[in-house]
Amino acid sequence: MMQWLVFRLHVESGLAKLLSGDPTWRDLTAMVSYYETAPIPTWLGWYVHQLPIWAHQLCALFTFFVELVVPFFMWGPRRLRVVAFCLMIAMQLSVILTGNYGFFNYLSAALCLFVLDDGHLSWLARQCGWTLTTVPRQAFARWQTFALSVLAAVLISLSVSLFAPFYRPLSALNQRLTPLSATIGSFRSVNIYHLFATMTLVRNEVVIEASADGTTWVPYEFRYKAGGPERPPPFVAPHQPRVDFQLWFLVLRGRVAHEQYFNTLLARLFQAPQAVAPLFSHDPFPDTPPKFIRLAFYRYRFTDWEMRRATGAWWQREPLGYSSVLTAASFLQ
Repeated sequence: MMQWLVFRLHVESGLAKLLSGDPTWRDLTAMVSYYETAPIPTWLGWYVHQLPIWAHQLCALFTFFVELVVPFFMWGPRRLRVVAFCLMIAMQLSVILTGNYGFFNYLSAALCLFVLDDGHLSWLARQCGWTLTTVPRQAFARWQTFALSVLAAVLISLSVSLFAPFYRPLSALNQRLTPLSATIGSFRSVNIYHLFATMTLVRNEVVIEASADGTTWVPYEFRYKAGGPERPPPFVAPHQPRVDFQLWFLVLRGRVAHEQYFNTLLARLFQAPQAVAPLFSHDPFPDTPPKFIRLAFYRYRFTDWEMRRATGAWWQREPLGYSSVLTAASFLQ
């Protein structure tokens, strides 16, 4: 069952890329914008972004190979399982080095250990100088084996049915399965995986600006999200700075005015700034709250080699506009 989970994590993610119809996966250019538009990229991602298009296309091919072909190696000869493990770990490591996705990739890498058998793990332990204690295998009664087999068959069927909505020819069946999917989803025990099924091509960011007089505006700098162009993208995983991460989705979904957590954050800047001060690397009003706040919207792009050498900037940004000015009275109920 754990190998089935590893299989679904990879194969469902690969199939979703193909079934979504995203043209960038079809022509293998998805990685051209991937590093630049990741929620919280790393400075190493900036360097990988500078690679030529053919290199990004090879990365896309590698992704498809690891997600759609390599998982079948798990049930092959022992040496082939080692190859599968190494390739899966290589992909997880590449994601860790170029983007901050919290603990997700570390947990995914841990799951890949189930591709190996006890002999592989014993060899690995010896290379690390660890002493192993042999534990005798426990024999299962026939009824236990039968019960586990039935449970496995049920879970496998449920996991396959949940992925059915990605396959459009089964749309009629998908409608009948909607109540089942809703019931299963409430337990949060059987999931589907569709990592980066469609790619984000443009990075738009919101920057909170504040003023004491309505004329001079200064930004609140978050610790990890894209902000000042001269600040390098950080390494922060496996920690996930939740607010910084969620702010990437804020503009992407076009729900700036409807996200309660963001409105609460803005209200705290007026009412209790000390409560949210740890979120920022630079707080322009550390002693007294600002009188005015506005939201600045920018299109962010990674700089290229020439601009980086000339200016030292990691990002270049283009202003898109501003929100209306907010005051403390804007949040009174």
